[in-house]
Amino acid sequence: MNPLLHHVVTRIRSAECIGGTHLSMKAELPSDAIKEALAVEVPRLLKERHVEGVSIALISERKIVLTVGYGLRNAVTGAPLTPQTIFEAYSLTKPLVAYRALNLCQNGVLDLDRPLDDYRNTPYIGHDHRAGRITARTVLAHTSGLPDDETERRITFTPGAQWSYSTQGYCLLQQVIDQITAERFDETMKRHILDPLVMPSSSFVWEDRFESVMAQGHTTHGIPQGDRQIRVADADSLLTTASDYATFVVACMWPDGGESIDQPSRQMMQPQVSVTDNLYWGLGWGIEETDDGVLLWHIGGGTGAPFQNFVGVSASHGFGIVILTNSANGGAIFEPLIRMITGRSFALFKFVRDYFYG
Repeated sequence: MNPLLHHVVTRIRSAECIGGTHLSMKAELPSDAIKEALAVEVPRLLKERHVEGVSIALISERKIVLTVGYGLRNAVTGAPLTPQTIFEAYSLTKPLVAYRALNLCQNGVLDLDRPLDDYRNTPYIGHDHRAGRITARTVLAHTSGLPDDETERRITFTPGAQWSYSTQGYCLLQQVIDQITAERFDETMKRHILDPLVMPSSSFVWEDRFESVMAQGHTTHGIPQGDRQIRVADADSLLTTASDYATFVVACMWPDGGESIDQPSRQMMQPQVSVTDNLYWGLGWGIEETDDGVLLWHIGGGTGAPFQNFVGVSASHGFGIVILTNSANGGAIFEPLIRMITGRSFALFKFVRDYFYG
């Protein structure tokens, strides 16, 4: 092992032992050194945490500097996972939905604070007067009062009163976007996000061309699951690669390639509600305030989901990381990977373990 790599790996292992150090959210080492460190440590981590495969895209200085894949696309066939492998993004879809919604707001087509029922032909929940308080803002900030379960159509608390994660709320917003754009959701997202940003390996519905590059999700016991082959797009249906998703992150945060941030992105990163100490939710992103600036983040896939994914980005540092895994155990590698890259710990991971995997 060369001296630089030895230093990186030593720092990684020390950070895991003592709970991390508080360094900058910048990738402090050259990308080739980080790639060498990942090549040593990630296979070890996959084996240790029983994760079949992972694809990682790293952003530094507002550019994608590294995309790598490790492990297996399918544990039974032994097909290797590569940077071209496609994953089910699950809830990593939500920041794209939020960005599209805020663009519609910017164009005057959607109002953040107008009841979503105003855009529908029929009330979403007709028997509860509180439904009139469900707006795009409350949905994007997960304060809508709607439960996470999409089959349980009811209001659990007064919209705007508190935070509670809700996929159902995002699906309601997606239906409203369909209504006001008069387009199928997959078509409007392709026309306004995927194509303009040049995300050629992404789609909101299954495409037959994905067959040879699609990752198989795996259970906690490593059993491959069949492709869902999603035919109807919704707020959780994005299929993508780590590189494509990082392309969205870069364009969302720094649309001109410089330090400026556009209006929808600024809105996304403004805290709307407190979640727990130092953790907030904006209009589409989780937000952690640290002594080194703000980290925006999101996960995709909760307990038992055969794909587990994570994205974290610091707009002020020009840094970001996308982690896509094809394992129900994938959430176990998020924190050590982030420590490996940044050299520090984040409070969000305890919250994620307790709330999404508890």
